[in-house]
Amino acid sequence: MPQIFNIVSDELLLEVLLHLPDFKSIIDCACVCKHWFSVIYCSRLYFSRKFNHYHRQKRLNNSFDSPLPFALLFTATCLSDSSFSFAYFSPRSTILDDGLTPSLQFLPWKVDFDSAYIWSSFEDLLLVEVICTSPCLYVCNPFLRQYIALPRCSNISRYYSRRVLVVSRTSSLRVKYTVVNISGEGDFLTRVSQPLDLDIFSFETGQWNHSTFDFPKEALYGSDSRSSIIGSNGIVYWPYGSSNKNEGIVSLNLCSKRYRLIGLPREELGRDWRCLDSRVHIGVVHGKVRLAQFYSYKKKQSFVFKAWELIDGGDNDDDEMYSWNLVHNHDHMTMRFDGPMSFFCLVALHPDDGDVFFFSRSSNRIRDNIEIFQCRILGPNYNHIETLCRLPSKVCATNLRAMSLLHPWWPSQIPSII
Repeated sequence: MPQIFNIVSDELLLEVLLHLPDFKSIIDCACVCKHWFSVIYCSRLYFSRKFNHYHRQKRLNNSFDSPLPFALLFTATCLSDSSFSFAYFSPRSTILDDGLTPSLQFLPWKVDFDSAYIWSSFEDLLLVEVICTSPCLYVCNPFLRQYIALPRCSNISRYYSRRVLVVSRTSSLRVKYTVVNISGEGDFLTRVSQPLDLDIFSFETGQWNHSTFDFPKEALYGSDSRSSIIGSNGIVYWPYGSSNKNEGIVSLNLCSKRYRLIGLPREELGRDWRCLDSRVHIGVVHGKVRLAQFYSYKKKQSFVFKAWELIDGGDNDDDEMYSWNLVHNHDHMTMRFDGPMSFFCLVALHPDDGDVFFFSRSSNRIRDNIEIFQCRILGPNYNHIETLCRLPSKVCATNLRAMSLLHPWWPSQIPSII
């Protein structure tokens, strides 16, 4: 073995390690000898990105690869109830956690006095606000129990705001991290355009960049949606509406500082109770923005699930260039549950599997008997239902929000601030 160590160069060793299946296998190899540990540790940032890129490209060429392991983090939609936090880890993601345990206690906050609100997620990273005497934003990895605190943003204490972590891959091995804070003042019932503050934090500069622009007020404050604000390819998206009903989504380009209001596919989605927040969800699947709808159709004693992908109009100023591509249309699905018909909510999409979504079922809209299910679409109106977990009685079913996390081949390292 020592002779082999002398023959194999460090570059060749890393090239061989690329073909290992996951992070755990890399750890096993790092324990072989001190030299291997040193090579892996010293090049961990570059190698981790190359490792994930290699397996990501490999999956694109092999459609039979299974989706990445996932976790679901459940919180409340309201800041006032943000002390509630619960996690479910899929069996394949329990190599770093024992599952079914609270997952934010590693952050520097006092569980009995403070609260933590999850704003957004990207793969295995979270943007979390610890709400205490002096609120602070953190980017963290719950799988690794690592975090970093961001410098304070002057507009963080405003109630009317949205925050999101945006990760852009500028090349196969280069990743750009930014945190966006959109905020404003005033009476949210006044549905008129007004100046809003846009604060963008760059990990490359370590500073917040501030700008102001006019924005239709209802697009920021109108809907208390369970759908989180999302970022994809340098663009931020979030749903807007009124009276808990979705009217469309906002698209904000971080480079050009231009926004667009994108309408929903009304002809197929409907304009009535079918657009309620509990029945419509916006997420990112395979890096593309997806709109999904799920509800029970009591008259037909069946369930409906539809999903659309957003076709981006690019840099064209014409809003009509945006369109929706229907990727799922199941209007007569059969699902069997014990007991009478219940209150159902679409809570999350699987970021790495376009045929899977998650929904909740409760006996009513109060704080009891909330069950979480996974639905896998197998064919036209054909599905498989799996019960994942039952939530503790701490949050109303109507205020439940879920974040879906991926467990990549190599866990994402927390970006450092320059």
